[in-house]
Amino acid sequence: WSNFAFVRLHHIITSHCMMLVLTGVLRRFIGDGISSVGRVGEIGRNIAQKSFHTSTTQNAKFNFGAFKLKLKPIPKNVFKLPVHRFPKRPPKDWPLLLRPVIFIPSFIAITYLLSRIERAPVSGRLRLKPLPRWLADALIESREEMVPMYDEDAVYSHNSRETKMATRILEKLIQAHLQFMTEGDSRKVSGYRSPEDFNIRLVVVEDPTANASCSGSGLIIINTGLFKAFKYNEDDIALVLSHEVGHYVAEHVAESIGFEILNMGILSVIKMFAGVGNGMISQAFNELLFNLPLSRAQEKEADYIGLIMAAYTCYDISEAHKVWRPMLESEARLMAEAEGRELSEDDIELVVFASTLTKYIGTHPSYPDREKWFKTDGKWMEEARAIQKARCPQVKEERKQRLFLGFIPY
Repeated sequence: WSNFAFVRLHHIITSHCMMLVLTGVLRRFIGDGISSVGRVGEIGRNIAQKSFHTSTTQNAKFNFGAFKLKLKPIPKNVFKLPVHRFPKRPPKDWPLLLRPVIFIPSFIAITYLLSRIERAPVSGRLRLKPLPRWLADALIESREEMVPMYDEDAVYSHNSRETKMATRILEKLIQAHLQFMTEGDSRKVSGYRSPEDFNIRLVVVEDPTANASCSGSGLIIINTGLFKAFKYNEDDIALVLSHEVGHYVAEHVAESIGFEILNMGILSVIKMFAGVGNGMISQAFNELLFNLPLSRAQEKEADYIGLIMAAYTCYDISEAHKVWRPMLESEARLMAEAEGRELSEDDIELVVFASTLTKYIGTHPSYPDREKWFKTDGKWMEEARAIQKARCPQVKEERKQRLFLGFIPY
């Protein structure tokens, strides 16, 4: 009887353990449908009697009531594993820069701008050119159609001395650029437009100002005052025209238009989120911090391109550091004539002083800075002289011959 009682006790304890596990599983997936410990005990008793009780005598039945267990409720989340490391939050509670309405357009814009980084031709300057060439050319053409570039009544004929000289210089410069595209360093030729897209035109107009300009579409306008200021010296005039061609090949106008549009977009975004951005103060800061520094950087780059390509074309650049002096004197002379007096050294010094004052608020570098860049022992001149020494051994002798004979090319 003792052996039989021990076996029955073993079966009872085993059935209770099985029911405890079953209760936990059912509570996990079903809930609190089985909440009573007494009910669990009743189910266990029935299972034990049907499975293990073999005696037909009532006295042989075991008293299960003495072994009822009182268990604490099992927590509902005892079997729940963590799925999210961070609590879920709706998009409106995300950080501002990570919200889809801001992050996705910003990611697209930054990716596009990174794809527009390239090197400028000749100088190799790494720059951002926001607009593709086809779009920039279309905008430039529409601008030039709305704004007249020159007075048609003041245009010189193709047979004039000035037009012939300028045409001859430009033809040499264009051929030099096309040749540089095939011989130059790959980093300095990657930004060139294709030779078929070169579209440089020339117009000489009657204007006493010693100046020249180049539009974004390649139209070079030369004032007759430039020829008079340089006394029709082809080498010096070639440096000025090479500077203007440098603006065209480097696509400075397209670069400036792209930054204008980019700055307008940035100011609009700032105004949308911060409530400021399009006022006069913000536009003044935009002009001082972006547009004017960009213009001065482009002028400096055009000076460098003009010097290198003038040397590449075998023009004499030994007096390049003096090329700005006649233009400065011409400006001072016009100022003195407007006041009804003769040109004096004080007028020249006043023009130099004015250009120095506007060094950081002007579109062009100051005259002293430009003379410093072109000084004979400077880095630019050393590079230009190395080009001429390799390509143009006859330049120095031709310069001496012209000075000796007093010959002025036309």
